[in-house]
Amino acid sequence: MTLRFVLDDVTVRYGKVTARADISVSFSPGGLAALVGPNGSGKSSLLRAVNGLVPFLGDVGIEGELSAHIGFLPQDLEARAALTVVETVMVGRMHSLGLWISREDLDRARSVSPRVAWV
Repeated sequence: MTLRFVLDDVTVRYGKVTARADISVSFSPGGLAALVGPNGSGKSSLLRAVNGLVPFLGDVGIEGELSAHIGFLPQDLEARAALTVVETVMVGRMHSLGLWISREDLDRARSVSPRVAWV
């Protein structure tokens, strides 16, 4: 059975302002998806909601169950350091990493960029 990542009637509001409303979509593993729209259309708000960083209405998860396996790399890291590709990928997993990063965590980060020559 292939599990799908699902957004069901997701709405993001900041007070009385609705950033994104009634989004329903599902994604199958191994696919490629793009979130495209003009500035201020709610793209970042939707991504923040999917990652549990802002409150939202609706359901988000793997076949209806909230997943801890979602990584999020915001556009602005607010870090003023030069990061390697692996370090940048690891930033997207900060919420699930502990104080020590395991070899498995590093291998996962490296596996998402197979064309990079790792030394």
